[in-house]
Amino acid sequence: MVKRKIINQFLNAFGKRGDNQIIGIVIHCISAIDVAPKKPYDLQLILGVLNHHNVSADYLIDRKGQIYSLIPSDCYAYHAGISIMPTGETTGMNNNQSTVNKITVGIELVGHVQKRYTQKQYDSCAWLCLKLICENPLIDLNHIVGHEHVAPGRKKDPGPLFDWNLLFEKIFSFKKKP
Repeated sequence: MVKRKIINQFLNAFGKRGDNQIIGIVIHCISAIDVAPKKPYDLQLILGVLNHHNVSADYLIDRKGQIYSLIPSDCYAYHAGISIMPTGETTGMNNNQSTVNKITVGIELVGHVQKRYTQKQYDSCAWLCLKLICENPLIDLNHIVGHEHVAPGRKKDPGPLFDWNLLFEKIFSFKKKP
């Protein structure tokens, strides 16, 4: 598995994870289309949108596949909002907004629900998911979900054009490589 460079680009919206074990990954998408329709994938504008709304993700993957870490690794991101894990785990806490945030890692893909994601994004997302699985043994493929799955009816990302089969195929192919 080829190691990828992760660039730190920390935001201000996060809390301390504490003893909460990570059990899942939530895939999101984000753009700056509402504030800059001509530059929807501009990283600084997207980070500004996240800061403005006091939300974050653990990671962001741009259209070229570059991975950015948005919060310190011992913290949790404010990425899921009012959500519930589709698998029903509560880890001994109420399965509410803060719980989903505390027990999952949020990955933002720069994009839009009506536009296809890039192969480089799938490669980087699969690599990052496998890295997180290796670091957090409670994560399995059933716990890699979209924002649309933890907030049905409220969120639509990563959307119908996100190819879940391709992501899982890439995770398996990376897993087989030394």
